[in-house]
Amino acid sequence: MPRRQKGPRVHLKPAHGTRRSVWIIKDGEKRISTGCCADDAEGARVAFTRYLASTHTPPPGEEPLINEVIAIYRREVEPNLARPDLIAYSVKHLVEFWGDDVVSAIKKPRCDAYVIWRCKMGVSTTTARHDLKNLRAAVNYSHKTYGLKTVPIVTLPPKSDARVRWLTRQEAAQLLRSTKTPRLRRFILIGLYTGTRSQAILGLSWMPSTSSGYIDLDKGVLYRRGADQRKTNKKQPPVTIPDRLLAHLRRWNRLDAQLGVHHVVHYQSSRVSKLRRSWATARQAAGLDEDVIPHTLRHTAATWLMQLGIDMWEAAGYLGMSINMLEEVYGHHHPDHQRSIRTAFTRTTWHRSTTGVR
Repeated sequence: MPRRQKGPRVHLKPAHGTRRSVWIIKDGEKRISTGCCADDAEGARVAFTRYLASTHTPPPGEEPLINEVIAIYRREVEPNLARPDLIAYSVKHLVEFWGDDVVSAIKKPRCDAYVIWRCKMGVSTTTARHDLKNLRAAVNYSHKTYGLKTVPIVTLPPKSDARVRWLTRQEAAQLLRSTKTPRLRRFILIGLYTGTRSQAILGLSWMPSTSSGYIDLDKGVLYRRGADQRKTNKKQPPVTIPDRLLAHLRRWNRLDAQLGVHHVVHYQSSRVSKLRRSWATARQAAGLDEDVIPHTLRHTAATWLMQLGIDMWEAAGYLGMSINMLEEVYGHHHPDHQRSIRTAFTRTTWHRSTTGVR
C-alpha cells in the first residue's frame, strides 16, 4: 500500500529579499500563514494545532494521520469538556512528536519513545501518561464515530503511586507565617480547612453564582461548584464551613465589601487564576521541599481528619472523594486503623509464653 502524502505540517519559509523568514502551514496545495517569525517556533506550533482543530479533515478513503484524528477530537469533543485546556496542553506535544505518522504507526516502541522524549523536557511520567491517554481518547472517538478501521493499542507507562505528601501542623504554620500576600493566605486556610481543590478555591465568590462556587456566610456553607458548571468525575459537594474558618471568612468579607470585591481570592479586585510564583516563594521561605504543591493542602485536610478519628463516611462526603479512596490513601492515619490486629495477639495462648523474652 503506497504511503500517504505528507499531511498538514509547519514549515519554515526562508527569507527572500526584504521578507523575513516565517513559519507557515503546508496542507496539500494550501499555504497558511501562522504570523510567526523564525524565532517563534512555539507560536507556530500553537497556530498549527489551532488550524488542525478548526478546519482540516483527512482525505476520504485513506488511512488518517494521527494529527488528523487529534484534529477531529479537538473540534468535536474538546468544546464539551470541563477542562479543555488540559487537552490543548497535550495536543501541541503529540502533534510535534508524531508528525506525519498514520494511525497504524502507534505501537508500543513509539509510545515508549514518546514518554522518554517528554520526560527529557523536564515533565514527569504522569504528564506523559496523560498525553497518551488523550491520544487514545482521540483514536477511540474516531473509531466509534467514523468507523476508523485501524484501532491500535496506545501503550501507557505504569501509573505512579499517589502523591500523599501532607503537612504537619508545624509545617502548615511555617507556610502561613511565610506567606506575604493576603490572597495566598486565604487560599491556604481554605485548602487546609476544607480540602477543596485549587481551581475551585480560586473560583469562589461572595455572592451566589451559577458559573463558579461561592460562600454562603448566613448558612455557613461553601459551595464548590456553580449550578451551571459542567459536572466531572471529581466530586464537588457543598460543605459545612468549620467555625474557625467561618470567622476568617466573615472578616475577609467585611474587608472586601468595603472595596466592592466579589472574589474571595483576588488581586487588585480581580480574580486570581494561578498562584505559582507566590506559592513557590512562600514554600521556599518556609523551608519546605518542592514536593509541597497546592494540592498538598487537600492531602493535608484528609490526613488531619483521619488523625482526628472522624468517621470515614462523613470525611469522604466532606472532602468529595470515595470512601475507598479515603481508606486506601489516608486510612492508615486513622486511630482505629487495624486496631483489632494490635490486640489480637494478646488473646492467643502462645503470647503468655513470650512474656519476658529478650
